[in-house]
Amino acid sequence: MTIMEDFHHSRRRVAAFVICALIASTCALSSFGIQFDTNITATTTIDADNLAYEGQSVLIDGAITVTMDGAHRFSNLYLTNGATLTHPSMATGLHITVSGDLHVDSNSSIDVTGKGYRCGQGEGAGLSAPNRFGGGGYG
Repeated sequence: MTIMEDFHHSRRRVAAFVICALIASTCALSSFGIQFDTNITATTTIDADNLAYEGQSVLIDGAITVTMDGAHRFSNLYLTNGATLTHPSMATGLHITVSGDLHVDSNSSIDVTGKGYRCGQGEGAGLSAPNRFGGGGYG
């Protein structure tokens, strides 16, 4: 696709979104050209045993935090407008599989700051000896 073709394609997508938004109060087709199964617009916790979002196309939208624990699968996962995806400290971790698009806009984040394993613990901790340290080992 040339730059000009891409430009015209993007304009059509935005125009379709604007027209749809004017005609109906809600519109399933987003400006990304994806139909989302679920729009999360409030701070939410998704526990490891919560399968309500599995396999869905999910939009996390707005200055909110979604705390997710355990393994979850999505067809698409979009974070927009200041959204944050994180996981609880001392939890099983954040394991996400996205079969389609994972999109994090410039105002949003997947933030696991300070929620990993402590030094010398967890998978790939490596070995340590006086004045010698190993880490990040795999396999």
